[in-house]
Amino acid sequence: MEVQDDDKIILSGNAEGPEDYDLGMARLTADGILDTSFGTDGITVTDINKDIDQVEDAALQPDGKILVAGHTAGADFPEFLVVRFMNDVVSDPAVIINPLEITNATVQVSFMPNAACETYFALISTQAEMEMWSNWLGVTIDSLVQMWGIEKTEAFTHLWTEQIPNTEYTIYARPLDANGVAFPLNTINVTTLTGGGNGLAEIQVAVTQITDSSARLIATPNAETAVFFDGLITKEYFDEIGQDSAVAVIKDNGYPQYDTDDWVWIDLFAATDYYAIAIGKNALDAWGPATIVEFTTLEPVGIADPVETQTANSISPMPNNGMFTFTTPGSQTGSIRIFNTNGQIVFEQRVSGDQPVIDARHLSNGLYHLHFTSESKAITVSEKLIITR
Repeated sequence: MEVQDDDKIILSGNAEGPEDYDLGMARLTADGILDTSFGTDGITVTDINKDIDQVEDAALQPDGKILVAGHTAGADFPEFLVVRFMNDVVSDPAVIINPLEITNATVQVSFMPNAACETYFALISTQAEMEMWSNWLGVTIDSLVQMWGIEKTEAFTHLWTEQIPNTEYTIYARPLDANGVAFPLNTINVTTLTGGGNGLAEIQVAVTQITDSSARLIATPNAETAVFFDGLITKEYFDEIGQDSAVAVIKDNGYPQYDTDDWVWIDLFAATDYYAIAIGKNALDAWGPATIVEFTTLEPVGIADPVETQTANSISPMPNNGMFTFTTPGSQTGSIRIFNTNGQIVFEQRVSGDQPVIDARHLSNGLYHLHFTSESKAITVSEKLIITR
């Protein structure tokens, strides 16, 4: 018995022919009813040499054709035979999704399109996130998969990283036929493993790139850490509420982290003392010690002009495939940072000129935030960036 991608069932064996036993096959629907589009009323009988034909085994090729192996009566001894049947009743395009390896932060999956699938798009996300973007953008989840998914025409294996531990994800594949017509999504759910160990959760904290209004905080958890939280608090507020309360504020900030958190904090007060705080817990929910690093923002270098926020014609084209031009205000020189939806910096580039070309094609399809800061820090531009292929 073999099962096709569309869940139809192929049965093979011996069938009584006009003169002797012949090769027999039947195809059933997923409900176990004879599929009348196959053979004659769902059954086909094939006589190889007007003698006994014996079926031993059968298999489906990736293109849907059926291979039957067995033997047939020879002059003196049975002879080996292999027969291929076209099985040319085309199924709807579909993709078999097979999870291979799942860790606390990665999901590796193989995809196998059937013969009717000309191309397909593969994506991983939580159901809640897909519903949120569907409502926010006013499109269907099927359309989101095609907008943001990885486009393929053949079987392939992909490893998704930076996933959230102990979280249920849906893996999507949207198949299209040779005419570009999309068919219903193929999906499968997987759950990432719980991260961390049973030992002491500790976080290393580094504060770099300190200016008069920003600082870059890099928090790196050890292998025992299952989840952690980090953030900034002014020294004045820290001293006012005390260390325990300050750490509790960070614990309750609502932004759990599972891997190194690399974040640039902006709109800080100049010449002000801050504490960078990070604290995590292990897989047993036991909190480790808080890491606290003190730093001071720089003195202001001048009087800044009001911040300009531009929302039109800065990025072109939009959406794009990761290669785009960015119009800097007044041909200002400055720096671009691109953040993902978790707030992590995924791209940085210094720019100058009116329309510098940005090449961020290594980024996956999805929504990002682009932040431009002029060299004088007098002008900033923040825009949404949508990458789709």
